[in-house]
Amino acid sequence: MNGASLEDLDPEALKLAKEKFKENCINKSYYKDIDQWDDEKWLNVAKITINGSITNTAIILLGKEEASHYISPAVVQLTWKLEDEELAYEHFGSPLFLNATKLYQKIRNYKYKFFPSNELLSTSVDKYSSEVVLEGLNNAIAHQDYEMHEKIIVIERKDSLEITNAGRFYYGKPEDYFMSGCTPTKYRNRFLADAMINIGMIDTAGYGIYKMVVEQKKRFFPLPDYIKSTTKSVVLTIYGKELNENYCKLLIEKDVSLQDAILLDRIQKGMFITKEQAKQLRDKLFIEGRYPHLIISAAIAKKTGDVVNYIRMKGVDKDFIKDQILKSLHIKNGVRAEEIEAGLANKLSPQKTPKQKKEFIRNTLQNMKQKGLIICKGKLWYLAKTI
Repeated sequence: MNGASLEDLDPEALKLAKEKFKENCINKSYYKDIDQWDDEKWLNVAKITINGSITNTAIILLGKEEASHYISPAVVQLTWKLEDEELAYEHFGSPLFLNATKLYQKIRNYKYKFFPSNELLSTSVDKYSSEVVLEGLNNAIAHQDYEMHEKIIVIERKDSLEITNAGRFYYGKPEDYFMSGCTPTKYRNRFLADAMINIGMIDTAGYGIYKMVVEQKKRFFPLPDYIKSTTKSVVLTIYGKELNENYCKLLIEKDVSLQDAILLDRIQKGMFITKEQAKQLRDKLFIEGRYPHLIISAAIAKKTGDVVNYIRMKGVDKDFIKDQILKSLHIKNGVRAEEIEAGLANKLSPQKTPKQKKEFIRNTLQNMKQKGLIICKGKLWYLAKTI
């Protein structure tokens, strides 16, 4: 890199990075010699510089903030944004080796309490795990598409964090890494990723996402996901609050495998699972409902003491809806379908989308018409015996 030298690297970042590099080299033959190495030597071995020459990686990870112009128009910046009742933001430039941690320290983190139904004492965990947040943030640094000239953004909302980096997911799909069965064979920024592995910022062999998933499961929170990602950006969402109380209690009170936890997590978020996967959960009495509209089962709800939430999630059946339609038409004969839908939509399961609720009620109306209970004239519905 023309003009850049060791003088452009941050002394504090250099000192700490060398310590982390030494920790990672404990099994290397040269471990005992590292303390005697000058900065040029250890930076070369750590694959941060090349033959003493300053690289883009060196500026991104260890450079002084004023040295970032060396890699312009690429952007070396993390931005933290608070979007809650209060609004705030702060920018963090190089050295990202230090400033990723400084950004994490801006995030509001407090104890979150769960109350398992089979215990008298509460279970407390931090709202956000430093391991999960830093793994996600450092992954964004490693896999950012710097040619898109964008910054990495961390949005802190009331109950979640969103980490966005430029560029599509580079190798495979995020879900491929959830069970630790996928090892990437290529990286967007191979030199940068190797350097970050060598100074302990990210994991090797594709275990980073797996570690985040396992850690969130251990903390009884929804699993991290990449649902909001696009072809131009990777968006990691980390949850700091339960989405479904039954899911949380299930993890606390039963020995749920990681594979089952991943499937149950998808169900609580309204995501797709296959019929075979649904059967796997149904056989264990974890879920019920007609596929694909699945909910936590009554058996589990009973065990966790959350019958009220179970009834709310299950919603009412078709016979109840028929009865309500007949009662409504007794009170006011000649009603538009839209009025009936508006009055009954909140009785149906919140698992159903507005479109699914509308179809359910309209199908019920047609079924009642076929049975001669009601008729439709124009756009109004009447009791059959009154027309």
